[in-house]
Amino acid sequence: MDEGDNTARNRLSVLRLAERLGNASEACRRTGVDRTSFYQWKRRFAREGLPGLANRIPDRKQHPFRTPAGVERRIVELAISSPAHGCDRIARTLAKAGITVSGVTIQKILSKAKLGTYEMRAAALETRYAQASRKLSAEQIEFLERINPCFRERDLKVGAPGEVLCLGVFFLGRFEGPGAVYVHAIVDGFSSYAFANLSTITRIGPAIEALQDQTLPFFAEHRVAIRSVLSGRLSESDGVALDAYSGGRRIEHRPRDGSLGFIERFRRIAVNEFLRRPFVRRLSRAGLPRLQREFDDWLASYNEERPQEGYPNYGAIPRSIITQACKRG
Repeated sequence: MDEGDNTARNRLSVLRLAERLGNASEACRRTGVDRTSFYQWKRRFAREGLPGLANRIPDRKQHPFRTPAGVERRIVELAISSPAHGCDRIARTLAKAGITVSGVTIQKILSKAKLGTYEMRAAALETRYAQASRKLSAEQIEFLERINPCFRERDLKVGAPGEVLCLGVFFLGRFEGPGAVYVHAIVDGFSSYAFANLSTITRIGPAIEALQDQTLPFFAEHRVAIRSVLSGRLSESDGVALDAYSGGRRIEHRPRDGSLGFIERFRRIAVNEFLRRPFVRRLSRAGLPRLQREFDDWLASYNEERPQEGYPNYGAIPRSIITQACKRG
């Protein structure tokens, strides 16, 4: 006889005692059973017999105000299929199907599913892309390219450090000392490792200096050959100058008509993080060389410590990617 049978028979003995005494209250007093349980057992015994007196696992009833599981799944599907849609827009889409859910509730459901922000949705979509588990729609691709500009360059199919270097210039900010300052950046398309010179001009000269003084020595130290330089929109004279420099070193120059995704993401990070460093604008009063040293300090942390989310790093630090690639030979 198992424990369940013992429990059922003990409860049946209480019911039988009440029958013999003709008094349910007295039977409950003698056995230490509350009357609510007694009458519950009596009803269950009348319906089901002895099995009805066994212990039961309590029903886990859904909270009356909880969103049904099917609706929650539909909300998650909408957030993935149309990742740029906000909670209110998802609510309106559900309303067309006769489902009423508030924007606040939708936000809670998406946050629980780790899809509460555009960045989280982009990460989920990029994971799908990396795993090749599902083909992305045009709407999803457009969303990813907006959140992570590097995704625009996915067709480059870069397989090693130095295979494709992206070169570009962007406006950093206006400072009290040097005035308008521009960043001439070179970003490795395999690892997102970056090199940069600050300048008050936009011509190609500072970028070529960054190639000569920083990029080439770095990759030479790691025994990595630089195969090509991809540039954004350049003036005719700047294009000629870059052609002459790269051609003399057997590096292919591949001009593009437009901005480059790797440069655009680096710009977003640099403007957002470097300009927030303490005393940057005060230090800039000492002139461009002082500002360059401060930028170099930030760039070291970018390359050596900062994980790069999304394509192509997927959370890895630029320097670690290059180190691992060099170990593999």
